[in-house]
Amino acid sequence: MNQLSITAAMNIRPVRADDTLLMQTFLQGLGDESRRHRFHGAVNVCSSGLLRLMTCADGSRHVAWVVVGTAPGGPRLLGEARFFRDAGGDEAEMALAVADDCRGQGVADRLMQTLVAAAGARGVQRLRAEVELSNQRMRAFVHRHGFAETKAAVDAESGVLTLVRAVADLRRGRLH
Repeated sequence: MNQLSITAAMNIRPVRADDTLLMQTFLQGLGDESRRHRFHGAVNVCSSGLLRLMTCADGSRHVAWVVVGTAPGGPRLLGEARFFRDAGGDEAEMALAVADDCRGQGVADRLMQTLVAAAGARGVQRLRAEVELSNQRMRAFVHRHGFAETKAAVDAESGVLTLVRAVADLRRGRLH
């Protein structure tokens, strides 16, 4: 897919339980390094538990979006993004992945904009990104989207960097 066709064909929508096959195909299509960066280790992308987690968001505590494009064989997931709210509800951990062949074409930017707006609409005050130190591309991406390292930013044992950004409260009549 070239950039023009990806941009024109981008349909961003909440993930649905019936996206299981699309999600499985998407996850299997990620390269080994992309999959490791997304999940911070090796995962079985065909496990029913993982597929259920990736496709059954409740829209409040777990909010997830997908970008669906068209391919010769039918619909295809180009990317996915989500956040999980912490117990207190004002902070959420986010995650995002884009198909290897669709990177650099605006898919991640659109997903991040959607996630930030969804977080603000639900009263999330901070989004947190846990990024592997070796994932330079994602580190640069989240920095461009307003994330900054926290004081205790690096977990040396796991090699993960924590970055946080404030989210504007988009609920009507509410201020943080």
